Amino acid sequence: MGTHLLVGNPTAQSGKNKERIEQALSLMKRVGIVGDLLPTLPGGRTIAAVRAALDGGAHRVVIAMGGDGTFREVAAGLYTSKRREAVAMGMLPTGTANDQGKSFGLDAAPEALASHCTTAAGQ
Repeated sequence: MGTHLLVGNPTAQSGKNKERIEQALSLMKRVGIVGDLLPTLPGGRTIAAVRAALDGGAHRVVIAMGGDGTFREVAAGLYTSKRREAVAMGMLPTGTANDQGKSFGLDAAPEALASHCTTAAGQ
């Protein structure tokens, strides 16, 4: 089990996000992060899936990879987790509008992904 839980939608943007998720996992591994993938689920079920993964695991960080909806569902899953005090949250913005990422000063451009992964590693 990894130290980081990456939550993303591999079917987003007509399936293009699957490649970005694989790239993110590879970049994370390159900077020393052992990550597990939790694909998003339809109908708001991602919240319960994130909560269950955090409650039943040893992840220290949960990372929302996607847009504003993914960020909201991951945050809600973390907030309702019994381990919310022990788990940090990060984000890899890849959404179209990227409003949440912009509010944190994060770029959603594909070339920013490597930099964001390095930041998630604390380097």
